[in-house]
Amino acid sequence: MKCYDPDTSELIIPDRGKIPVDAESVHRIWGLPNSGLKVWYEMNADITRQMMVDYGFPPNGSPDLTSWCKMIEDMAKKSDDLFVRAWSIMAYNFLAPTTGLKVSPRCYPAVYDVELIPKMNICQFVVDQIRLAFSSLKSKKSVCCCVYHLMVSAWFF
Repeated sequence: MKCYDPDTSELIIPDRGKIPVDAESVHRIWGLPNSGLKVWYEMNADITRQMMVDYGFPPNGSPDLTSWCKMIEDMAKKSDDLFVRAWSIMAYNFLAPTTGLKVSPRCYPAVYDVELIPKMNICQFVVDQIRLAFSSLKSKKSVCCCVYHLMVSAWFF
């Protein structure tokens, strides 16, 4: 993480060079969609309330990741919109992890309309999350972003 420069969005490896951390590198490494709509990753009280109702969780607070995974497992391989949304929420929590063990309600708007999920630019979302996390690193003691991408990028280098 010390090698990442949020201003240039590059991993700078001393005596080895620079590795761009851009949407194209995310696409090359992870194979995620690299075009389309901006991911709507922010709090929305109305959507959060509706998601809690749809998935049977208490209206206050956010379910922990274990409960969310158990709920998906209990869906018994259904392939309806509830399953697609639930699985997508776990994917976003992998791509933009928090320091907590709860599902981030910021991802609910991004998956609420199942028809839009495949039209989202996930690659740019990952890059934006990395930049955002590192730009505020001075005020925090931890990083919430797709550190996985930084590690894999450095490994490929």
